Amino acid sequence: QQPRTGQRGLRLRVAEAADALDYRLNPQARSLISGRTARVALLVPDIANPYFSGVIRGTQMQLRGRGYGHLLVDLGNTPAVEIASSGFGGRLGPDGSACVGRKSRRRQPARADRVINRRVEGVPSVVVETRPAIVEALEYLASLGHRTIAFAAG
Repeated sequence: QQPRTGQRGLRLRVAEAADALDYRLNPQARSLISGRTARVALLVPDIANPYFSGVIRGTQMQLRGRGYGHLLVDLGNTPAVEIASSGFGGRLGPDGSACVGRKSRRRQPARADRVINRRVEGVPSVVVETRPAIVEALEYLASLGHRTIAFAAG
């Protein structure tokens, strides 16, 4: 066996020692140097609302597929909580955030880099186009012969 010298030999010895000690990289320690946490916050108006479960799951799957963790922030349907949440980031806060809809009337959502289901000027958005879906549903019900149709919101 050849002696392990030089840069390559040093790396090999370090890797062997790390394996022997069952050493694993610490993402929090790495974030101190890089300033990135590989986490994205999702701000949701009401986590108990069943509508948001699909949004939460879809967001989580997309983030996981890109190597990011998922932080969930329940705004409790309270505009004041949304506004207060705008400063929770900081140096080691999430690398980004997305706000699903919002209750406050502020033009800019709480610290959101993206907005889901609400159009905000200057902020990239993903919006569910409900109008065409409602028209399609009404046309379908009418084609079945229904003439009296009610809608219960909330």
